[in-house]
Amino acid sequence: MTHKIPGARYVSFKGIFEPNGEDTPIVLEVPNYQRGYDWRKEHRKDLFDDLERLGRLGSNAIHFCGTVICTPIPQRPNHFHVVDGQQRLTTLVLIDALLARKTGRASCVVRDNNLLFLPQSSDRGFFKALVKNENLTKVGTLGQRNCLDAAKEIEAWIEALGSGSEKMMRLVEGRLHVIFFALENAGEVSKVFETINNRGKPLTQMDLVKNHLIYMQALYGWDDVVDSVWQTIQGIVQDTQMRGGESVDTVLRAVVNAMFYPGRRKAGETDYKIISAQVAKKGDKDKFERFLGFLESAFRTFRDLRAAVQTEKRDPVATQLTYLNAQSNVAGILPLIFARQWMRNQDESDAPVLEAIEKANFRLYGLPGAAARSDSRNVTLNKLAYAYLARGKNKGEKLEIHVGGTIVRDASVVVVLAGIVHAQHKDGMRQIVSSLTLDDDDGYDFYGWDELRYFLARWEEGLLKTQSFDFGRLKRRLGASKPDDYLAREHIIPQSTTGPVETYKDSQQLRRLGNFMLLPHGINSSAGNKSLEDKLEVFEKKKSKTILLLQNSRLEQCVKSANAFCARLETRDDKKFGPIGNRFNGSTIKENRDLVVAKTLCDLREEEMISFALRAWRMEGESSAGLAFRGMFSFSYDGRSYVSKEESAETKANENHILDTDDKAPETKRRKRRDEVIERKFKPDRWD
Repeated sequence: MTHKIPGARYVSFKGIFEPNGEDTPIVLEVPNYQRGYDWRKEHRKDLFDDLERLGRLGSNAIHFCGTVICTPIPQRPNHFHVVDGQQRLTTLVLIDALLARKTGRASCVVRDNNLLFLPQSSDRGFFKALVKNENLTKVGTLGQRNCLDAAKEIEAWIEALGSGSEKMMRLVEGRLHVIFFALENAGEVSKVFETINNRGKPLTQMDLVKNHLIYMQALYGWDDVVDSVWQTIQGIVQDTQMRGGESVDTVLRAVVNAMFYPGRRKAGETDYKIISAQVAKKGDKDKFERFLGFLESAFRTFRDLRAAVQTEKRDPVATQLTYLNAQSNVAGILPLIFARQWMRNQDESDAPVLEAIEKANFRLYGLPGAAARSDSRNVTLNKLAYAYLARGKNKGEKLEIHVGGTIVRDASVVVVLAGIVHAQHKDGMRQIVSSLTLDDDDGYDFYGWDELRYFLARWEEGLLKTQSFDFGRLKRRLGASKPDDYLAREHIIPQSTTGPVETYKDSQQLRRLGNFMLLPHGINSSAGNKSLEDKLEVFEKKKSKTILLLQNSRLEQCVKSANAFCARLETRDDKKFGPIGNRFNGSTIKENRDLVVAKTLCDLREEEMISFALRAWRMEGESSAGLAFRGMFSFSYDGRSYVSKEESAETKANENHILDTDDKAPETKRRKRRDEVIERKFKPDRWD
């Protein structure tokens, strides 16, 4: 069988399907590797406006509607794959078919009850039914949804035309012209595709890569594997609700960084250019197939990552993917995630590596202020992913990474990740503690921390101990299903608080990590800016209707402990808090009591939070060189807790955390005495 290649023709829309002198019509098919129909309302409005403008011109006027580029389908005469123009063609086919239905005339896109334009196979049955006015099946893909939306808009537009429908149909079929160009073989696709500038969305890096791979496949006569890989990727894109090219190209960039190019890029070095230089240029079929395999694996991993919302002790891989999914930014660590999932063995757990990846990402880019002190371009982690892939499954071969002036070298990727973190932050315990606390001269507000909800969710899971935690409650948004279950960040002591709490150190207590909690939206909307006492009443009333988080249920005990400590200070008879003669009077107590409660409350909560963080994000082999986290104490040493205006460098440490090697320091003694008063035990945290 041989094709009669029509070459380049300047034809009407109807003429696309009816070559001059040919009884057999041309059938156009959109290959499965193409993206689905995704024209939006604004694109269709432009076309409607063009058609209406054309109708107002003379009968000889025509409108040029762009170029349609196709390639012949082997062994199927007069059947062509659409390389460019599918968005316009899909819209025009719908317009012509719906005009035909309105006027009772035959459409030029239907011959002998067969449709002459066919979208991707996944949308083909739905599209045929839509065009031929048959019973529609349930919408199954984003492309089908967009076609249905387009049909409804077109029907409304035709209805507004009224008696002008027949004229419009003649205009569409006879006075809209295109350049119809058929390439002689699929190998020419890549030569023209990257220069195409259609009227719809601009071409993404994935579009360009896909067509380069098709070109190389045709050039070397390799089996058609690109089509099946792209079908899989398109399905994954729809499953994960990726919109447009940005998220898709994010995955592509991570693949390129891991497999080919982990370093900093020069101006103009796009993913497409790197891939076209690396893949199949020398006819290396193994490299071609390996890239396709890794690309498909990466999209599968990305789908699994975005679907992970539940932790499960029996499935540590799902747990670590859930943690990574809940973090605000994983773009820098994606190459390493993809590399690990590509390299895994069926009989081997990925969990230790994924756990190290999660910890490293949080330590390098999640903690407040960490990213500013780290490699913001993620080059080091990209190089590790590249080395990891290059080494393959030969675990005896050591990985070597340069971090600044330090060389990290080991066979275990877990150990190397720990070395990268240590090279960036020499004292890991100090990094975690100082990042999660405020010094007296620190203006940071934890409300603006990107990972605040993730941190509080991880802490909540730590409090649960034996139960799992639904991290999907972080992903849900208001208006979605179960809106009252959506977890929001909330101040414990409200921002509307006035007096000493507001004025002390520029509202320091309101900005501290210890002043935040996660609240289900149903409770958060009730609690709002209520006072601390009123919030506790709301929580008590809501217990029967909404399951409170443990961090909220335990708040009442923290408040009781803070009040007990205040009561002891107010008696003025505890010598361990300073000489009685230097104490405060009744009016000072009354004026400043709320500040003392706020300080104590934040101290107690932050001790628990930081102790958890030191367990959760400690990297392999890290030590603290004799340091111990001994708790939080934001008061002065001499017991003058109610006269904060008289604090000085001699009586008040700038740091509110206690991190040292000496448990006999003044602040440690005061903290111990506080715990005795409230009958609480706190065990210092060490990394021995």
